[in-house]
Amino acid sequence: MSANRNKKISEPHLLGYARISTLDQNPQMQIDALLAAGVAKEDIYHEKASSRTNRRQFEAMLEDAREGDIIVIWKLDRLGRTVRQVLETFVNLSERGVAVRVITQPGIDTTTAMGQLISTIMAAVADMERDFIRERIQAGLEAARRQGRVGGSKPQVTDAQVRSAALRIAHGENGVAVAKELGVTRQTIYKRMAQLRERNNAE
Repeated sequence: MSANRNKKISEPHLLGYARISTLDQNPQMQIDALLAAGVAKEDIYHEKASSRTNRRQFEAMLEDAREGDIIVIWKLDRLGRTVRQVLETFVNLSERGVAVRVITQPGIDTTTAMGQLISTIMAAVADMERDFIRERIQAGLEAARRQGRVGGSKPQVTDAQVRSAALRIAHGENGVAVAKELGVTRQTIYKRMAQLRERNNAE
């Protein structure tokens, strides 16, 4: 936790975060901008993190942030590596009562009326994105069920194997034993055969 946390101050507590990729030289430009924005040097968290590395300083900053604090960043994309991650982090901070101020995008400052409006819009977009994801998952599962799959996984046996198994059972072979060879149940064989018949009739 930063040293300034123990100080009694009347102004909001500012936490700064600077991140660069491993291809950049140093984060000094971002750090200078954070200092100019009023963030104390000891309250600046910075790191070099690519898309494949953990952001330990970022996580530490989130843990230290308290209600009423303001997180100051260079660009909005410092909050995440993807649009979805940025939106979710932004919304989560807002729900915790932590404001966000973006240096290069003055309109994004949730301590202002316009910033709060933007926050509301971003929260709505995040909710809409989550709804879209759920709808796509449900649609995929439903399509999988119609095709004889469970949980969206690929069919455990092919149509040809189902037909062959059904023919063997029809000629007197033990249905449980035949199904076991394919790694499925006898009921699965019957269900898949019914689906194949329905598909053929539809065609």
